[in-house]
This record gives sequence, structure tokens and C-alpha cells, in this order.
Amino acid sequence: MIILDVNDPTLEAAVVSVASSDEDVFSQTFVGASVFRHGFPRLVVRQTRAPVFESVRIAPGRDSDIPSMVITAGTLARWRFERRAHGGGESEERIFANRIKSHVQRTPPVGWIEELFQNLERMSGAPLPTAFRGMARRVLEYPLYYGSLGAVAERVGLTSGALQGRFFRRDLPSPSDHLRWLRLIALTSGLRDSEMTVADAAARYGYTSAGNLCRSVRTMVGLGPSDLREPHVA
Repeated sequence: MIILDVNDPTLEAAVVSVASSDEDVFSQTFVGASVFRHGFPRLVVRQTRAPVFESVRIAPGRDSDIPSMVITAGTLARWRFERRAHGGGESEERIFANRIKSHVQRTPPVGWIEELFQNLERMSGAPLPTAFRGMARRVLEYPLYYGSLGAVAERVGLTSGALQGRFFRRDLPSPSDHLRWLRLIALTSGLRDSEMTVADAAARYGYTSAGNLCRSVRTMVGLGPSDLREPHVA
């Protein structure tokens, strides 16, 4: 997941064009500051008002440990000037995308999510289907946002009913079942932090309350949240 703190629409479009096809790109004005407390972004793209030209750089996060790609207003002006000086053959979006692509692609994805995908592929002996990988990454990176099937359906331009219909026609379990299990996987990862309380976990992973979280976990796996902190042996 990439978070945009920019006001230039061409720069925004350029970031979207070079992001991974299975990840979200959200504007910070849309998701707010909670994405840093409740989500797992891999990169924040920040546009500053500084009029000077600066080489694109990856800097430590301003309000978290999430890397930031910093681009000044002066840098964007220089890119636009250079484009005009060379005859304006390529679009501004393509010029911007070429300048930032390597920086975006070098920023690693969230480690525990990649490890999970690798383990699933190792157990199945095959690559994860592209559609499932995209759904899984989005839910795992921001489980609070994807707390309902409606949010997943909206992301792919469908209603909840239409999305369920596509799963059923392929004899697949309901997408709601997939969503519940993905959120449980995210929750289990978070509870490995011994300092995270059940109430904190409920807030971060999109459960309405600590009690709702406990009931959901017990219904799905017959265990309490504390049992998820360590591997459980029957």
C-alpha cells in the first residue's frame, strides 16, 4: 500500500501507474492519519512546497517508521521545463513515472505479508492466483478499511451481491469467508506483539469491540485471542 500526500494530479497518476498491480494507492486526505496506526503502508509519497530542485530521495518517515519519497514543487517544475525543452514528446505523467519508478519499486513490501505469501505458495506448490493475491494483500495491509465485504466489492467495481455471485458460480467459498480468514491472519500476526491488548487489536483490525473480536475468533477457531499469541498445539 502506498499513501499519497500530494496535491499535483499528474504526480498522483504517475505513482498509481508505477505501483504494483495488486496494491492500493490511497490519498492521505481520503484515509486520514489512521492509516499509519491501523494499516501497513510500505511507502508515503510526499510533495513539498519547496521551490528548489532536489533529487528524488527516500527519507525516514516524518510521523512513523514508514519510508517517505519526497518530491519538491521545484523538482516538478524542473521536470516540466525539461519536457518542454525536449519537444514535449512524452506526456507529463509518463515523464514523472519514469523519474520515480525505480524508487517506488525499490521500496520493499511489508515483510510479514510477503513471508505469508511465500509460505502459502510453498504449501500449495503453486503461485497464488493473481486475483486472490490482490484481495489478500489489500485486506492484510489495511484490515480496518476492509472490515466489510462492501469495501472489497467497491475496490473491484461490484456490489457485494455481484461479488458473491462470481464466487458461487465458480464453486468457491463465499468471499465473506475469505475476508474473515484474512482478517484473522492479520490479527494473529498483530497479537505476536505482547504489548498489544485485545482492545488495541480490535481497533487496529476492524472489530467493533474487544468482545466482538473474542466472539469472532472463538466462533472461527474455538480459541481465545490470547491463544493466538503463540503456536497452539492440540
